[in-house]
Amino acid sequence: MLPKRLSGSLENGLDLSVALGIFLFYSLMLSLPRGYNYGAVILLVGGIATLFRRQTVPLTLGDRTIIFLLLAVFCVGVFSFFYHNNPLRSLDLTSRYLLTIPIFYLLITRRPDIRWVWSGVAI
Repeated sequence: MLPKRLSGSLENGLDLSVALGIFLFYSLMLSLPRGYNYGAVILLVGGIATLFRRQTVPLTLGDRTIIFLLLAVFCVGVFSFFYHNNPLRSLDLTSRYLLTIPIFYLLITRRPDIRWVWSGVAI
């Protein structure tokens, strides 16, 4: 049974993608090898879709600070990559900071229902 928030109109499926992504992230984390990837990819696709919709959401100072810090860590990692002439695979961890920004923005614009989090944790 879907919570009330999802039983109404699913605005372009973003509410459902947030709920499903969060549920799968926690439910598959311990049951499958790299199971957290499935939920994270769904959240990333939803976050990118939210960025392309150009929906204006007022960001607080804390939100902007977190986004700036995630971007700064990514930039430092890229600088280190070029400075030390590292192999391309060394950008894997650093790129995760950049990919977190659309997910963070999605979770700001579409507040997830806590019941989906606890449902995923419980399973």
